[in-house]
Amino acid sequence: MRCVPMELLLRRAFSPMDPTPAVCPDWLATLLREAGGVVPFRQFMDWALFHPDHGYYGAGNVRIGPRGDFATSPSLGSDFASLLAQQVVDLLRAMPDRLETVSIVEVGPGEGDLAADLVAALATLAPQLLSRCELVLVERSPV
Repeated sequence: MRCVPMELLLRRAFSPMDPTPAVCPDWLATLLREAGGVVPFRQFMDWALFHPDHGYYGAGNVRIGPRGDFATSPSLGSDFASLLAQQVVDLLRAMPDRLETVSIVEVGPGEGDLAADLVAALATLAPQLLSRCELVLVERSPV
């Protein structure tokens, strides 16, 4: 076993971020107190993300895109949808015509960028196959 010098163990890890601790907002502290002080991580994240008044998604404060809090491939352009559309077309062409519809399910579509770009790309690549697609968007946030 290798011995690590004590000064290395006591040294703070380098971080370019401000190392100050986060403050628990009053609304969250109240929910935690009411739940007995300890909740599963899943419950904590449910409150933090989907609480109707204070949650990141639930309260409608989310900002997606290059000038937002974060960006996803679909929020940056239609390239991902174009690649996905070609895969869908290949799949549909390989499937028997007797299968009337194929459901394409997107969980957490946000503002719908991927869905809109996918429909547009499918309509361009193979408009005759578009009627065989059913687009299902599953979004938990009411906003």
